[in-house]
Amino acid sequence: RWALGYDLEEAYHLLFSKSIAKNITLIHLNNSQVKKRARKYRHATILDGIIPNYKMNDFIQSIKNNKTVITLETQSTDYDKQLAYIYDIK
Repeated sequence: RWALGYDLEEAYHLLFSKSIAKNITLIHLNNSQVKKRARKYRHATILDGIIPNYKMNDFIQSIKNNKTVITLETQSTDYDKQLAYIYDIK
């Protein structure tokens, strides 16, 4: 939703503040190669995109607090680093 202009905090609240939140069990996660509101979907790994780390961290922490499964969408050779990054966020 970054490409449509939603900040990660806004996207989180749109997803998890509604009654459908209890039905969300998995989120595929990626960063972005394009600026917010670019209206283009150009995925980047969570470690290499332009979305600031602190925003990714807050979003990941919120997802983890809801016990939602995170899956990595973007093809990469560093899945181990990305997974370690996710697991280290408290």
